[in-house]
Amino acid sequence: MTDNVQTDETDQAEHGGDRGVVPGGGAALLACVPALEALEVSGDEAVGVKALAHALGEPMRVIVANAGLEVAPILERARCDRRVYDVLRQAWVDPWSGGILDPLAVVLTALEASVSAVMTALTADVLIRRAKPPRVVDP
Repeated sequence: MTDNVQTDETDQAEHGGDRGVVPGGGAALLACVPALEALEVSGDEAVGVKALAHALGEPMRVIVANAGLEVAPILERARCDRRVYDVLRQAWVDPWSGGILDPLAVVLTALEASVSAVMTALTADVLIRRAKPPRVVDP
């Protein structure tokens, strides 16, 4: 193992704390999708569930795409495989032995913050997005 991988594993173990760690690289989030797809909902709820299911796959989509790999086959296999895809090794590995882990607290916080932001956007009358930061002009 390289020093970098060992450092990452140590950091993840320390940040896992009492809540533990989950498979990383978006695998834990993607593993939630079948439970969402099994929900019997209709109308607006169905739209929301579909959007959330798509969003849960986004972290893995971005990681795989940034590695220059074809996303669809890896995502499809990841949905039914307990292993995770290691983009550096370009191989399927056990998340614990491969060191591809995320602290559960971090994953939950990111998910809760994302859902909260979407809920705010859906219930707000107006959203303002600043395309570029304001320029500071010195007098």
